[in-house]
Amino acid sequence: MSSTASLEHSWMNGLTQGVPIAAGYIPAALGFGLLGANSGLSIVETALMSIIIFSGAAQYMALGLITAGAGLYSIWVSTFLLNIRHLLMSASAKQIFSSASKWNQAVLAFGLTDEVFALISARKDKTNVFFGIGVFLAAYISWVAFSCAGYYFGALFPDYLQISMDFALYALFAALLFPMILKYRMALYTAGLSAAINTLLGLWIPSGWAIPTAMTASVFIVVYASSLKQEKESQP
Repeated sequence: MSSTASLEHSWMNGLTQGVPIAAGYIPAALGFGLLGANSGLSIVETALMSIIIFSGAAQYMALGLITAGAGLYSIWVSTFLLNIRHLLMSASAKQIFSSASKWNQAVLAFGLTDEVFALISARKDKTNVFFGIGVFLAAYISWVAFSCAGYYFGALFPDYLQISMDFALYALFAALLFPMILKYRMALYTAGLSAAINTLLGLWIPSGWAIPTAMTASVFIVVYASSLKQEKESQP
């Protein structure tokens, strides 16, 4: 198989493997579009949030802050802290695709969501950067398209469906994460530690802050502990 054909196969394979993520994004994207309409945003503003930000949790938080009348600085800081885990995901993806061009690495870094990263990490020994970009495109097209659809048609759904739409994003991530937890011990440690930290933080701060804080802290702790262990084992 030629190099061009191989790259095309990887890209198409990623696009195909990304279909379940794209399908899982539909209810959450519809919910975001509906909230955008209810918050007084225009269709252009709602669409641009999905096109430029491409982060469900951050977009939901930003909408809540906009509705509450928060200033631009507060919105920026809040969404930055919520998405700080993407620094870790991007660094990990760079190691997986270290041989890829800077441009392709940048494209994939923009397209990393929790679900895209979980799928790429689970297949890191069998894939290349074009597979990752294919997964990202499947998820991206779905998120943007159904955000716009939710803006126009979300209000047609029953109330109980509208309420449950935002939960779909977390259910999808859990479904993708579970097989990786079974395969990789470090992922199991990270998930368990994150759950414990989130439980403790939830006693004092809102869940919107507790969850991302717990996720970020657990990753730093596990990575640091792992590096100490490797350093100790390498010593004579």
